[in-house]
Amino acid sequence: MNAYITRTGSFLPGDPVSNEELSTFMGEQNPTHDVYDLAVLAAENCLGNGSHEIDHLSAGSTNTPLIGPGISSILHSRLAAHGLVSQPLEINSNSGICSASAQSFVNSCRAIHCGDHSSALCIGVE
Repeated sequence: MNAYITRTGSFLPGDPVSNEELSTFMGEQNPTHDVYDLAVLAAENCLGNGSHEIDHLSAGSTNTPLIGPGISSILHSRLAAHGLVSQPLEINSNSGICSASAQSFVNSCRAIHCGDHSSALCIGVE
């Protein structure tokens, strides 16, 4: 079975910052979202409103605030709370410098290609 990208989405918090203004933001610790919020909002941008028939969730991040549970465990809960999924999912969490999001994508493609799943949501978040 072939795997295809059928939708994409993204989320960036706050207003754009120009190069000239960048030095006023560097080093400040004023978070507006945690990494899980960013992922859910990107998924919402991708999927739109309402529950979707996704049966595999794979997510990756270089640095999450919690060592465990894995990022996909927390995202599954938050996606359900936002009404984006309403069923159990097989999940896959990836971490590591530079490759976590790419590995998440590869795992989603493999899950579909081997026929174990018919649809997947892949999230890379930093």
